[in-house]
Amino acid sequence: MLIGSRNESKGLEIAEKVRLATGSEVIGGTNEAVARICELAILTIPYQSDFGLLRPLKVSLGGKIIVSPVVPIRIENGIARYAGAGRSAAEEIASTLDGRRIVAALHNVPARTLEAPSNRCDFDVLVACDRKDDYGQVGALIGSIDGLRALYAGPLAMSREIEALTPLLLNAAKLNGLKSLSMKLVN
Repeated sequence: MLIGSRNESKGLEIAEKVRLATGSEVIGGTNEAVARICELAILTIPYQSDFGLLRPLKVSLGGKIIVSPVVPIRIENGIARYAGAGRSAAEEIASTLDGRRIVAALHNVPARTLEAPSNRCDFDVLVACDRKDDYGQVGALIGSIDGLRALYAGPLAMSREIEALTPLLLNAAKLNGLKSLSMKLVN
């Protein structure tokens, strides 16, 4: 696993924390250094109206799958609302990176659940992307996490609907005194 940051020392520090928590091999560094050597990138960044911090990574991320769990959220009177303006965050990222291989996924998996290896997941993860082979690779990665199941939700244009589920789940958790919610689709 690789962890990048704009600040190299922060990337190294977070990598060490993850290594200690998981026992996995984790390498930290700058975003640029990590982008050059990664096979697939997951953007764990807050939503921004301008994803300019990604522009310097265009070349390093060329040809690689980029997973966006980014969700634009605003809080109004204590209620989370989807704050996307026309396009999803994933589509905005695709535009910023000149149409690189963007996959929208992992929006609704609680970070607290993934942070502790002892936590048991039993969630479905909706995945939207324009290339089915990209879904296959990301779906396999998601499926390698015990208790997660990837479900193809259609082309990247569906990412707005997936992103909009996040504030809904946050509100349902808060208003019902629950720690965190995700989802499991049943038939």
